Amino acid sequence: MKRILSFALVGGFATILDWFIFYILAINFNMYYQFALVVSFSLSAVFNYVFNKKITFKSRSKKIFSQFTLFFIIALFALLISILVMFVLVDLFLIDKLISRIFTTLLIFFINYLAHSNLTFSNRFFC
Repeated sequence: MKRILSFALVGGFATILDWFIFYILAINFNMYYQFALVVSFSLSAVFNYVFNKKITFKSRSKKIFSQFTLFFIIALFALLISILVMFVLVDLFLIDKLISRIFTTLLIFFINYLAHSNLTFSNRFFC
């Protein structure tokens, strides 16, 4: 239970960073929302990896490249889900971009936790 709370806390900070960058790019700079999503998601993924490795999962693996690669592949999968859901909500159902972004983030939270706890930071793969 402590680990999922830590994951939520780190993820919460990464989400704030993600949304902040998304807001600045999509709203202030009027960047197309899908491009803003990719940029904000990618930058927050790096933050998320570093802090989940150190704080949540306390991973001591020296296989940083392999571990980060798997982390990023999972993040890309989540990004693809985000892009698809955002497209459906914004372009098809005409729901506000920011409301759609909140829903999308909540949707992928548990998928990410399960994938990272069982794959990315599992001792089975990266001792």
